[in-house]
Amino acid sequence: MVEAIEIHRRLLERWRTAMDLVGPGPIGPHYDDCQAAVSDLSVAGQWADLGSGAGFPGFILAALFPQATVRLVERRQ
Repeated sequence: MVEAIEIHRRLLERWRTAMDLVGPGPIGPHYDDCQAAVSDLSVAGQWADLGSGAGFPGFILAALFPQATVRLVERRQ
């Protein structure tokens, strides 16, 4: 699912300042940190990312483990 992550990255770069999704600086470390955090998990079933904001780590979890159901929950509309 590298393609899904790349699409997410392009969209995040486009909208990051308009929606205050991530702070200044490169966004690559956000992806690297998430991949490192979830790569050793045994992911199956249902997961929730509460307060997902820019989609970290929920989107990365869903992209790397498509067999799981991952819900991203954000109160800001």
